[in-house]
Amino acid sequence: RAWHLMTVSWPFFMSALAASIYLKVDQVMLHGFTTSSQVGQYAAAARLSEVWYFIPIAMASSLLPMLVIRRREDPAQYQKNLQHAYDINAWMAISLSVGITLFAVPGVAILYGGGFHDTAEILRIHTWAAPFIFMGTVLGRALIAEDRRKFELSRHASGALLNVLLNLVLIPRYEGIGAAVATVISYAFASYVACVFNERGRFHLRLMTRALVWPVRLARGRRSSGPPGGSEDRRPRRPEPGGAPSNHAHSGDDDLGSTRSTHPRSRAERRTRV
Repeated sequence: RAWHLMTVSWPFFMSALAASIYLKVDQVMLHGFTTSSQVGQYAAAARLSEVWYFIPIAMASSLLPMLVIRRREDPAQYQKNLQHAYDINAWMAISLSVGITLFAVPGVAILYGGGFHDTAEILRIHTWAAPFIFMGTVLGRALIAEDRRKFELSRHASGALLNVLLNLVLIPRYEGIGAAVATVISYAFASYVACVFNERGRFHLRLMTRALVWPVRLARGRRSSGPPGGSEDRRPRRPEPGGAPSNHAHSGDDDLGSTRSTHPRSRAERRTRV
């Protein structure tokens, strides 16, 4: 049983190891190619950018048991829950990234002082890894629920390799800015682009693409639903001249029968008067 658990879990262990490599290898390579000052500037920016990463981890960890159950019992509901998770995580991260981009300069000045101008510029780039990290965390939990071990390992391994190669090219020329660009590209590849090369990954790619255009979907949904109560005119219609009688109108025989049955006394009175 222990051997079976090791056989099942080792791809997930290796994928976590690969993810940790391209999370920290940039600082190691910066130390080899640039000055200690540049490493410090980058580390300060990365710390501010990564402080939010606990949010998708906590949300996805609580989501995993439900995903396992839904996938087994109700695949349609599983897809809806997964889409909802992608929507929330994508736009939570995009909102954070927009806010950090707008307020990076004053925020860094308040936290670190005026000598960390490069930190603000690095932070403005590094923070855009967040949407792919948030969605990638959901993707990782979904792949665990679907038992897609090989794909989980391959996407993280390819992301780590790409990160190292990009750092080798960009850091010597652009220093911390280059490392931030390499981080964003490698996370985008591992969490999004890599799904193109896997059949099941393309299913998740569609869900993540829909998540990125969530506001457009909401706007279309509201437009198609129309005003409350629908567009149907519920006012009573007047009978058209010469048209067919309404459903509630009685036939001539019914009117005659009702007249005969309801007015016998009035006829007798007329005969008596005559």
